[in-house]
Amino acid sequence: MFHRSTSNSSASPNNNDSSDLNNYIASINNYEKIRENICHNVKDLIKSLSALNTIEKKCIDNLSSLNREDEKLIQLLQCWNELIDKSMKNRQDLAICISHTVAEPMKKFQIAFQEIKSAIKRYEQLMNDCNKYNQKLLALKRHDRTSDVIVKQNRFETLLKRTQMDCESLRQTLERELPIFLEKRVEYFQPSFASFICSHILFAGLNLSAIDQSNMDFYDQNESDQQEKQQQLFNTINNLSIIS
Repeated sequence: MFHRSTSNSSASPNNNDSSDLNNYIASINNYEKIRENICHNVKDLIKSLSALNTIEKKCIDNLSSLNREDEKLIQLLQCWNELIDKSMKNRQDLAICISHTVAEPMKKFQIAFQEIKSAIKRYEQLMNDCNKYNQKLLALKRHDRTSDVIVKQNRFETLLKRTQMDCESLRQTLERELPIFLEKRVEYFQPSFASFICSHILFAGLNLSAIDQSNMDFYDQNESDQQEKQQQLFNTINNLSIIS
């Protein structure tokens, strides 16, 4: 995925270059956290769509068992059940849409993202190796220049030079390609996320249409009157001798 630079420079990155690269890496790490959150959200959302169907059906069964003689309530429960049947198909379609518009594109994109993470990890390892070899050389300079010390010094100088060249080459590659990756990432996901949002808007619209087309006769009683009547019923129940 990455195209290595052919530069032979072994100089250490300057502060500005290093700062830019650190910012790019921070953006990559931030994306990883957001990606994980979105993946969890998508999984939870798909599960909740399925679970909601089951919960609503159970709720209707329990309410029906509790209020078998209230015709008004039975009628409302029947209408609710009809709406659930219509909504269930919409929820199944929504779950499929979520998978196509979010889960699959993110899974496909993850392959490229792992390559990016591997390159960053490699760069960080090279930086650590450079520091390690520098420390080794500093320690050797404190020793007498015996033949053994000179051999070790030459070996670490060779390792340091080679590692610096690899590090600089990879740094240039990352600085050139990470901004492109971050920019194209947004362009890549934009159609998917737009479709994801539109599917939810459509889902909400279909549910509203189903309600409009239903024969559900909602209570049109004034809310304050209803609360007053409910309180009177509670007082009647609460005044029973077995309770009081």
